Amino acid sequence: MKRNIQEQDIKAQKTSDGKVNINGYKYRLEVKKPLVGWMQVNVDELTPVSSGWKVTASKMGVTQTDIVPSDTISVINKNIGQLQIDLGGKQPKRLVKEENMKKVIKLTETDLENLVKKVLKEQEIEEGIFDGVKDLYRGIKGVKRGYGMDYFQNMSKLEHLIKKLKSLDVPNEKVMVELKQLRTKVSSLNMPQQRKDALLSLIDNSIYHFGKYSTINDQILVQIKTLNLDNWK
Repeated sequence: MKRNIQEQDIKAQKTSDGKVNINGYKYRLEVKKPLVGWMQVNVDELTPVSSGWKVTASKMGVTQTDIVPSDTISVINKNIGQLQIDLGGKQPKRLVKEENMKKVIKLTETDLENLVKKVLKEQEIEEGIFDGVKDLYRGIKGVKRGYGMDYFQNMSKLEHLIKKLKSLDVPNEKVMVELKQLRTKVSSLNMPQQRKDALLSLIDNSIYHFGKYSTINDQILVQIKTLNLDNWK
């Protein structure tokens, strides 16, 4: 009686790396050579025929075509998922399961955009880990808008650095509060006016320049935001 792959509920096909995918399990084909032992061979073709499977395999420039008979396919069918399936034969053969079968996932431009946006909006992840991904993503958008890759990518890096400066300035802002409190205290002290004015001038100078520095950083972030780096359009 003729049997084929479909009748035995087996779906088998060769993979791009010379192995075999059988019902979702990836196996490599090995043959046993005298004095050498087990050797992996590349599966170049696997097609169903009336008597079983027609398999063409190669190794080091030598190609051989064999028919895997129905009874051997029945053995495979009973052992799908096992780490090793012995196929027998005059020249012993076996299928060895690949533990980590990689799935190939094709992403469209929209899929990629949504994926990156999801990463960028993830609040639980420590800020800064994905800065490189974010810079690259924005660089691609720069190309899309006609600005070029480097312009948006480095603008994104500038934004990260300014935000890093502002995060480092949090303790300084507390110091600024103390400086203002000091100024109030000095203003109320009873000392020669000339010395008081000189001391107040130094305090005011420190407060003014830190405030100007903070304002400039804020203005830079506002200017960057107007470019809408995270807007794909």
